Amino acid sequence: MCDGQGTRLDESQTQAILAELSHLLESAAFRNSKRCREFLGYIVEHTLNGPVGTLKERSIGVELFQLPQDFDTGQHTIVRVTANEVRKKLAQHYLAEDGTCHPVKIHLSPGSYGVEFRWEAPPETTQPLVPAAEEPAPPAAQPPVLPDQPPASSAQPPALPAQPPTPPAPARAKWLSTPVIACSIAALLVAVGLVLWRLQTAKPVTVDAKSSAVRLAAGGNSPVTGDLRMIAGSTNVYLDRSAQTWGPDRFFTGGNVMVRPAEKVLRTLDPDIYRHLRSGDFRYDIPLAPGNYELHLHFAETGLADFISAESSGEGQRLFRVSVNGKNILNAFDVVADAAGANIADERVFRNISPSEDGFLHLGFAAMRSTALLNGIEVLPVDAGKAKPLRIRAGWTASWQDPSGQAWQADNYFMGGNALVRSTNPAQGANSIAPR
Repeated sequence: MCDGQGTRLDESQTQAILAELSHLLESAAFRNSKRCREFLGYIVEHTLNGPVGTLKERSIGVELFQLPQDFDTGQHTIVRVTANEVRKKLAQHYLAEDGTCHPVKIHLSPGSYGVEFRWEAPPETTQPLVPAAEEPAPPAAQPPVLPDQPPASSAQPPALPAQPPTPPAPARAKWLSTPVIACSIAALLVAVGLVLWRLQTAKPVTVDAKSSAVRLAAGGNSPVTGDLRMIAGSTNVYLDRSAQTWGPDRFFTGGNVMVRPAEKVLRTLDPDIYRHLRSGDFRYDIPLAPGNYELHLHFAETGLADFISAESSGEGQRLFRVSVNGKNILNAFDVVADAAGANIADERVFRNISPSEDGFLHLGFAAMRSTALLNGIEVLPVDAGKAKPLRIRAGWTASWQDPSGQAWQADNYFMGGNALVRSTNPAQGANSIAPR
């Protein structure tokens, strides 16, 4: 049997791999997904027993998912989708068991269907140090006995001639005397005291020179009271297809700005929101009036094609945490896995959000692998225990207000299909109800 790199495995290694596979299939990440369990078992068994390099999308589709030999990989994506899910579940499992000793870990690299077996060396046991038996030192060589000297055993070391007394050090100049040194130290202490006093009385400044960090206590910004929408990394105001205004990036500290003006982004009619991003480790401190809010965070993983293979989904390349007022709301968040692909708009909604006691909503973004990222923020006031209503007019590229005064957004969150707009309603009649 061989591993994914063609290295021959012995019987004990094979048993360790099968034991790890069994542990994975019964874990919380896999136990509820029959398709992912079968996929992982198939590729591990084929990697162990099959020829190296023969695991391909078509062979897996035919043998495991019973697709026809000539199936269209562009239409039938079950192999790629399942591989992405298995990569995500493997990453989640080993992240949850971080610190647990695994003799071997099963890894599915992006762009490949053959698994890798990563062996972990067992912890080295500290052996007690046993002192070696001391060997008798060889007898020191005796110097030859000169005719005018007694034997070495009775020889006394010759007396050294008396050294002349060391002359006393010359007296230091009077200007280096103790009073002058004391005055210098006193002057230094006064200077340090002045610096500390200036620092304590100085006005607070922003942490990042590029940041518009909030200084509510100093009166720099008043609390936000209405809907707040911001595009991370943008410096301009943007009006989306639903006539909603997005402001420039504010209230941030840290991070780097990236702009990809030509990037294609799916599942949205407003790709410009996702063409700007802030990445790295950063935070937002947003001044909010007391109340209850909905928090909408917008993400899209763009630019992956620059550094991964064409067959890779990109899952597991970026993992990060998101916190609200110090409490994690997203852990090991993978934008590609959550959006089911790269270059796809992804929105996460969190309800019952309120500012902290200091009057700020503190959002933290911390990297776990690669860097954290963010494309947009919405903070929307809403009554406690309620959710913002969402009305979408499918196929329409602009917002609309119905006769009762309710606002409908432009088409959003869709994948595929064709928009069809009729100027007249052929269904208008006995079996339809005209809007009031």
